[in-house]
This record gives sequence, structure tokens and C-alpha cells, in this order.
Amino acid sequence: MKNKVAIIEDESIVALDMSTSLKAGGYEVTFITDQGEKALELIESSKPDIVIIDIELKGEMNGVETAKVIRDRYN
Repeated sequence: MKNKVAIIEDESIVALDMSTSLKAGGYEVTFITDQGEKALELIESSKPDIVIIDIELKGEMNGVETAKVIRDRYN
């Protein structure tokens, strides 16, 4: 079973590069998004094992705020 990884990154080229590298390393990328709010919706359904979050994101929540919510909800 592959570890599932979510990528939350506002720079699309960086997110795609990370995704390509992770897939080559045997990981399953469950989703890529540039917004913390959207990430919280997607995490609920995709249940990633690992979340990679940039500090600066589009939308109302930054990466630090998003990480705190993820930690509080999913430990």
C-alpha cells in the first residue's frame, strides 16, 4: 500500500514538481490545491497520510492556520 500525500501549495509549478517527484518515489498524491479552505474539504474525503503545506496560500487561510486545523481535527 502506498502512502498517500496531499500537497497544499499556491505555486502550481512547484506543486506539480513535488507531485512528480513523490509519484516517482512511490507515493500516491491524493490532491493538490492552493487554498487552505479547499484542502480541509478534500482531506475529509481523501484521508492522506502526509500533508505538505506551504506557508503562503491563496484564499482566507494561510498554511500555518490550515496546519493547525488539520492537526486539531486529525492529529
